[in-house]
Amino acid sequence: MRPLLLVRNEPTDTLGIAPACLATNGRPLQVVEAFDPDADWPDLAGVAGLAVFGGSMNVDQVDAHPYLLRERAFVREAVADRGLPYLGVCLGGQMLARALDAPVGPSPVVEMGFNPVSLTAAGRDDPVLSAVPDGERAFQWHVDTFALPDGAVHLVEGADVPMQAFRWGPRAWGLQFHPEVTAEELDAWIEAEGDGFPSKWGRAPAEVRAEIRDRLPAATRWGGDLLTRFAATVGP
Repeated sequence: MRPLLLVRNEPTDTLGIAPACLATNGRPLQVVEAFDPDADWPDLAGVAGLAVFGGSMNVDQVDAHPYLLRERAFVREAVADRGLPYLGVCLGGQMLARALDAPVGPSPVVEMGFNPVSLTAAGRDDPVLSAVPDGERAFQWHVDTFALPDGAVHLVEGADVPMQAFRWGPRAWGLQFHPEVTAEELDAWIEAEGDGFPSKWGRAPAEVRAEIRDRLPAATRWGGDLLTRFAATVGP
């Protein structure tokens, strides 16, 4: 069985519950730390699919983060040329859109915390994103968002940021929200922001932490279901 490749874009990303959910049925996992200049990017012929996770940078900040260009070409080859299953979370979703020539830029609003999302008609029939309960609150942490790539299907929308999830082709999904995060991981992200958190995100850390305590358990249940459903789309 070929491995599912997990791509980390920042050292602070623990991948949350994703590895446990994606390794169902004995699926081997391989992790690439994209930010490492010595990262060993595998031959895609030996990979069953990709899951690409978040990061604080914009996908076009290639001068500051040169690996993003390599990653973009890697994603394009995986999805557009080889048709591999793909799940992109936050930056990973933006990377999929950018690899398919759609623009990524500032979000209409900064999203931090749990915001309600709704399934489109296509989303309700989607084998992966239909795991999201319609009207449920999904965890958001982003200042950028993606446009819908040509040929993509819009699956999940938000009141403030319309593009929350899409599917391109039969097995490539881009998400703006985070189904994989844990309380411990989010606490570390908040700590890493330091004293600038309120001015950047418009909320106090204590307020966000309280929301995490209240809402993350429910989000983890359907988030785990979403990740497991994606794993079921990956072939041998």
